[in-house]
Amino acid sequence: MGAQKAKGGCEPINLFRYRPTNVFMGYRAVFETMRDHPEEATAILGRYGYSFDLAVASRRYTRLQRHRGNPEALEDTLLMPKPEVEEE
Repeated sequence: MGAQKAKGGCEPINLFRYRPTNVFMGYRAVFETMRDHPEEATAILGRYGYSFDLAVASRRYTRLQRHRGNPEALEDTLLMPKPEVEEE
């Protein structure tokens, strides 16, 4: 997947470059914040009709850590449906 672009004047500007390792780092930051502050995470997500299952997120995070050096496996893990993550 290529970088997303926006126009700056007459030239496109890259907004970011997709890399599974960058997505893993973002997932890790969000997971650790939500894990460390569960009451606030639940309250914020609840405002928008979402919930957070720490057990599933923890299993996905563990799997991501195992594959951090393999971009294809990271991507597969990030895209893995919840039922498959729950089976592990």
